[in-house]
Amino acid sequence: MSKVSNGRAGHGPERAATRRAVRLVPLGLAIATAAVVASSAGASTNAVGQARSITAAAEKGYVTSQTPSSPLFAVKKFPGPKTAPTNAQVPHNKNITFIAAGVPLQYAATLQQRLTAPLGWHINYVQTPGTPVAFANGFQQAIAQHPGAIELAGLPDATVVPQINAARAAKIKTVATAGPQLVHPGFDAYLSVRFDAIDRVAANLAISDSNGSANVLFAIPSGYTEVDQNAPAFSKALAACSKCKNTTKQYSIPDFLNPVTLQSNITAALNANPKINYVVDAFDQAPSQPVVNAIRKTGRKIKLILLNGSLTGLSMVANGSAIADVSVASNWIEYAEADDLRRVLAGKPPLPFNGWIGGTHVFTKANLPATITDASVARALDAVGPYKAAYQKLWTKGHL
Repeated sequence: MSKVSNGRAGHGPERAATRRAVRLVPLGLAIATAAVVASSAGASTNAVGQARSITAAAEKGYVTSQTPSSPLFAVKKFPGPKTAPTNAQVPHNKNITFIAAGVPLQYAATLQQRLTAPLGWHINYVQTPGTPVAFANGFQQAIAQHPGAIELAGLPDATVVPQINAARAAKIKTVATAGPQLVHPGFDAYLSVRFDAIDRVAANLAISDSNGSANVLFAIPSGYTEVDQNAPAFSKALAACSKCKNTTKQYSIPDFLNPVTLQSNITAALNANPKINYVVDAFDQAPSQPVVNAIRKTGRKIKLILLNGSLTGLSMVANGSAIADVSVASNWIEYAEADDLRRVLAGKPPLPFNGWIGGTHVFTKANLPATITDASVARALDAVGPYKAAYQKLWTKGHL
């Protein structure tokens, strides 16, 4: 990342100092210097304009990218598969075990039950603590029950390789969802939650809202491979704004979940840099009130942006504690998971590894449902996405 000046061109004594320096240098160098300044200003203006377009699109609907390194774009038509097994081609009356790690996902299991109702499937929801050991134990217990398939959300990493192999040996299909993985984790199907896109949209939101002057504290969980490898997406996106700054701090999940520790950590980071004017909390599943308390203690005007779109986070937007929550496409994920479950149980190839692109939506106070519930948020996400009708057509006709 290139190093940029802490000052803003064109204001106060910094501008006067620049004028004096120009008078003392040769004409050619003065012209070159002016060109560099103009170029920097133009680049910053372009970054703000682009950030506003991305933010507006994400508030209206969904934004995504084909790959973590390709440009963000507004989702105007369904970017998913064009063909799928029909209801008649998929096995009926299957028992499916849905395992959630750490974050409660009962709403997701309920949606899966509704989506698979025409097939007569029964979804058995299992909640485990958010640790690799607990996740592995829950996985092993599910294998012992010998369901038709096991669906996993939250921690698909190397700690469950023995369970993946045991499920395969028992001819139990596995479908998992978490962040993009560098190496295929071995499940029969794997869907990526695009943390890189969420982070990039959040950076553009900060650029847009600050008019190109965001100085951000980016607080993210540590110890998760998919989060660690995608965190640079935020700083890279923010770097498009020449006057914006970023400070990334990683805290353990237990520290995020401990209100006293979280408030202390955020307070220390804000006191260490009095120029911070935005906090981006990348783990809104943990209560964000300690972050709000830390911000208020400074007495400064600091805005809070949340990531992931949990009910806890959306409630903070509703009461004005946060300006926005950059939400994962939670309902879209469940449709995609149901689609992959259908594929593997029908003996068809799943979607490509890390191939699901989905979308990211920005909730603000202006576009939030009147009441914050799983059902109301689901309706809001469905209303602005192209996936619901597309999947229903795929599952009944086999093609779009």
